[in-house]
Amino acid sequence: MNGSGFFQAFAGSADQAQEATRDLGKRFLIDDVIYKERPVCIFVQTPVHLALMLKQQHGFDAARIERVSIRAPLATLTNPGYKNVAPYETALKARISARFTTAAALLGKPVDSYAFYENTSDPEVLALADRIDLLDPDGNQEGRVDVEVVCEGAAFRLSGLEMDSLRPTPEKIIAKFRRLTADLPQSRSEKILQTVLGLEDVAHIGELTSLLQGF
Repeated sequence: MNGSGFFQAFAGSADQAQEATRDLGKRFLIDDVIYKERPVCIFVQTPVHLALMLKQQHGFDAARIERVSIRAPLATLTNPGYKNVAPYETALKARISARFTTAAALLGKPVDSYAFYENTSDPEVLALADRIDLLDPDGNQEGRVDVEVVCEGAAFRLSGLEMDSLRPTPEKIIAKFRRLTADLPQSRSEKILQTVLGLEDVAHIGELTSLLQGF
């Protein structure tokens, strides 16, 4: 091989080129994608999800939380911004901080809203963020994130594999679409949604593009 070509350029080798056509027409890699459920860094998506699940399952009073610990893989712990602490000079520095985003989730703040992260000096969030410890991975972390919340002397724990919560389902996609289009006339957003969901039965793509005009 002369060292040129698509696979050589992007993978450094053409050894796995056959994977591009394996199960062609039967397996669709779009089914294997992940997406960002919330407008925060990909590396803090899992801690935020676990915090929300813990809050939902146990209903503890976030104002009475004594301590929170998050244990994550080394690549996550060392990702730039993950360990950011106050003062958060920009919204971006808050959105990539495990402490800020997890504290906000536990407090029931609107973590799904992009605009929320402009308020980088929220006193409740800053106070709880200061009680969050980011721990080194243990010997068999292997992509697992562990969150522990200690509230009124009781410890609540939950673990999950990174990115598992970011695998799309029809229900999650529809819910996110409705959140993001909440400011649009409902009749129009629902028409767009139903058209997309039934896209394989749409006679001409113009039916969809005409609905999207003006955005």
